[in-house]
Amino acid sequence: MTLADYHLHTADSADSTESMAAVCRRAVELGLNEICFTEHFDTDPYDRGYGYYDDARYQRRLDDVRQEFAGRLVIRKGLEFDWQSRYAARTAELLAGYRFDFLIGSVHCVFGSMAREALQRGFPPEEVYREYFAELRTLVATGLPDVLGHVDYVRKVGWDLLGSWRYGDFDREAAALARLCAARGVGLEVNTRHRDRGQPIVPGVDVLRAYREAGGRTVTLGSDAHTADAMGAHLDAAAARLREAGFDEFAVFCDRRPTWRPLP
Repeated sequence: MTLADYHLHTADSADSTESMAAVCRRAVELGLNEICFTEHFDTDPYDRGYGYYDDARYQRRLDDVRQEFAGRLVIRKGLEFDWQSRYAARTAELLAGYRFDFLIGSVHCVFGSMAREALQRGFPPEEVYREYFAELRTLVATGLPDVLGHVDYVRKVGWDLLGSWRYGDFDREAAALARLCAARGVGLEVNTRHRDRGQPIVPGVDVLRAYREAGGRTVTLGSDAHTADAMGAHLDAAAARLREAGFDEFAVFCDRRPTWRPLP
């Protein structure tokens, strides 16, 4: 497989117990030649992952697997940082203290809780989406991430709660966000996590097409796996979505600089 999985979590994320070596072995089995670990970085003191990130520990484990899999697998050091605008200054300051190959910026929370929990608590979908897109716009404006993670996270994690509800105006807002990303040089991730459990691949074709038509070029593929057996899952479907949106290449990163590879 010539694709690269650029969204992976292991025991250096608070919500995974997987080893890097197991993920790397699975990548080699699948025939991937490059992956990027993107451990969680949480800056909200109320998040259970707050304070869990340890860069020195992360780097030691990366060094170990890079040595073990040298010549078989390119292994990049990435991060997925959770964005809440109320912690903007703290997030920027903390990120400045480390070096990475690749940064995913993701919005998971609205109204002080995870997006799915907000829907379960009875917040109307239009209010959840309004807050979600407002946070994404502030994130893009910072220029901190290389790509936005899993746009539309609300639909992804709340697909069964939303039922037949449709964005309406928010479909257009998602496309406008994609155009803003293109203008600011921020890429988009195609996220396949839990496709086999009913969660949709995000973002949708229309969002990706709006990004491409606005001049956006930087798209990455990510399984968002938290276990070795899930890594690489459905990347072929993600590639098919990119082709449907008019893309013929995807991006990989080194030292925050993208290069592009043809889609198989």
